[in-house]
Amino acid sequence: MKGFAADAALQFRVLTAEGEYTTADADQNPDLFWALKGGGPASYAVILSATFKTFTDLPSAGSILNINSTHTTNATLFWEGVNRFHKYSNHFVDNGLYVYFEIGTTGQSLHIQPFVAINQTTAQLAAILKPLYDDLNAIGLKYEAVTMILSSTSISICSKTSRRVARL
Repeated sequence: MKGFAADAALQFRVLTAEGEYTTADADQNPDLFWALKGGGPASYAVILSATFKTFTDLPSAGSILNINSTHTTNATLFWEGVNRFHKYSNHFVDNGLYVYFEIGTTGQSLHIQPFVAINQTTAQLAAILKPLYDDLNAIGLKYEAVTMILSSTSISICSKTSRRVARL
């Protein structure tokens, strides 16, 4: 990840509150430049144009994982699944993943969207996530997972997995 857009700002052409048309960058009007990048509490000028540093679009992979009441109504099993997910936190970070998740407050819901693997393939991401999926399968917890290729212009779904446990 390259940070926020404000982190990549190089220059602003602005109309100040005093009616002055000026340039703000690291060398010219640096206080105004800092304020326009979010370093101040108010609006100091109308931005007429902005120049940003750009970055090469890296191939990336992403995955979404859902575990909710359609997969299990057993609270003990659900929370064991949440524990298994958290068990791999360092593993995800060590393998370069960015992970965002939500645990629902009304009912049982673990929504992980996304696991993001910057400059990695879907096969590499699948290999990183395999131990988690193996653990969820081992405890008999159903889930739904979607893996995709990510780019700055599109998302392509590569696979969708629903793990259903056969009832005897």
